[in-house]
Amino acid sequence: SVSPTSLAAGGTVTATWSGIAAPTPGDWIGLYVPGSGDNAYLAWIYVSCSQSRAAASAAGSCPFTIPSGLAPGSYELRLYPNDTFTRLATSGTFTVTGSGGATLSVSPTSLAAGGTVTATWSGIATPTPGDWIGLYGPGSGNSSYLTWIYVSCSQSRGAASAAGSCPFTIPGGLAPGSYELRLYPNDTFTRLATSGTFTVTGSGGATLSVSPTSLAAGGTVTATWSGIAAPTPGDWIGLYVPGSGDNAYLAWIYVSCSQSRAAASAAGSCPFTIPSGLAPGSYELRLYPNDTFTRLATSNPFGVTP
Repeated sequence: SVSPTSLAAGGTVTATWSGIAAPTPGDWIGLYVPGSGDNAYLAWIYVSCSQSRAAASAAGSCPFTIPSGLAPGSYELRLYPNDTFTRLATSGTFTVTGSGGATLSVSPTSLAAGGTVTATWSGIATPTPGDWIGLYGPGSGNSSYLTWIYVSCSQSRGAASAAGSCPFTIPGGLAPGSYELRLYPNDTFTRLATSGTFTVTGSGGATLSVSPTSLAAGGTVTATWSGIAAPTPGDWIGLYVPGSGDNAYLAWIYVSCSQSRAAASAAGSCPFTIPSGLAPGSYELRLYPNDTFTRLATSNPFGVTP
């Protein structure tokens, strides 16, 4: 696990681990972009809390310094054994803001396409009328915004503002999934801050949630859905890596709670077994209608441990 969940580049988080079955002095923790390869670490330490081996430790905590030049965005920590890339665990995501200290948050964390979130920012060191906020898919390039507003709360420049909040309308045709807001200065793509992620559901209002938010591979989560406007026996729920294509499911069930069709259900819940061989990391569930890949809703993310 990692805390806090938001900090400026150059700051320090606390990494806390437990449950290493066969601890060694070479066990280590790396800093990563979610979804990146296991060898694509950005910084690392041994469980000695330094880059020098010391005693093995099945559980403990370390301060972990975030590089001062790190681009604002979402990151995670990963735990590996004995100088290998065989991942043991992945932390929740946390947000790194610009080293100047600008912050950006969004609420609520789930809404239907066509709805409105509130974007709240602070700490712009040199505010200008051209400072702006964009809507993005996590991991996308800075120029790949989906919609945007100035800090005037419109697409027309107004007064500069070092801190404030704006209503931000989510496009009605936006595909269900996870999104984030980003703050940029003066009509540029030099990112100042990134919000936490939030979930956009189908414009029809279908919702999907999952609990618990962390479990071991082979365990079971509860998938709870509601708001299917035209329920059919072929409505189904799939397990996915966030950001993957809609046909790239890893496991699935119908709303009958099995792989056999039964009664249609506009709302309900099902136990969903996570495959025992699934790699540790972040995952999500998605809801689809009638044996199609037209996504209705995406759950909150959850973590799978070994």
